[in-house]
Amino acid sequence: MAPPHSASTTAAMAYPASHPLPSRHQPDERNASDLPHRPHRPQPHASLSNPMRRCKSSVCCMVTAVMSILMVMPALILFFCIVSGPQYPTLSVAALIVSNLTTTAPNGATWKATFLAEKEGRCGNFFFRQVQCFVYYHWDVAHTLAVASAEPFELRGGARAVIDARMTTTERPEKEEEAVEDMDRERRSIGTVAVGLGLRMQGRYVFGPWWKKSYNRIEARCDNLRIAFANSTTEGSLVIEANSVTGDSSPFDSLPSCSYGGD
Repeated sequence: MAPPHSASTTAAMAYPASHPLPSRHQPDERNASDLPHRPHRPQPHASLSNPMRRCKSSVCCMVTAVMSILMVMPALILFFCIVSGPQYPTLSVAALIVSNLTTTAPNGATWKATFLAEKEGRCGNFFFRQVQCFVYYHWDVAHTLAVASAEPFELRGGARAVIDARMTTTERPEKEEEAVEDMDRERRSIGTVAVGLGLRMQGRYVFGPWWKKSYNRIEARCDNLRIAFANSTTEGSLVIEANSVTGDSSPFDSLPSCSYGGD
């Protein structure tokens, strides 16, 4: 009679040698190599191609953004000043007085003109070294009545300048003689005369040490100025319309303005 099989012998017969026994039947020997393998999680790495990902906190990102703005803003301001800065100054006629406007005056008429120049933007400065004032009849510059030089002036950001000129008619060409006769006839018939006033200037625009622009010739004209003569005299002055706008407007807004015709 065969001896009875033990539990280990039964387990060995149930599982061939090619198949390992379950863990509960394995010998109780635990080595480091027998422990289950746990894969390591990959550590996230910031992309070196994007500098914003290297910021350790929101404060770092804010500092980077502020530094970028501080680097870009000067370039934008420089571009804006170069593009919009060299606009011609705003010119207005503040006063115009004439005396001896008659064909019988031996030395001709004398004109005293006052301009108001204003620079709108605060970028850069204007320097006008040569300024010439002239007065003409109606809208025809060819009928120039008198010409004289004025003092050089400069215009800095947001500033104003006053330009005074005194012109005297000493010679009377044929065209001017005809214009004076027409003006004298107009003065005696309706009491007013229509004239024009102009400025010719040479100078330059300067924006710091970075940019300069020279102007060989700038011509501004103020057409249709009305000179009123009281009591049929030969002394007349500029007629300025009363400003009926709100009190917030400047008194200079009612002054006759000039337009530019060339440079």
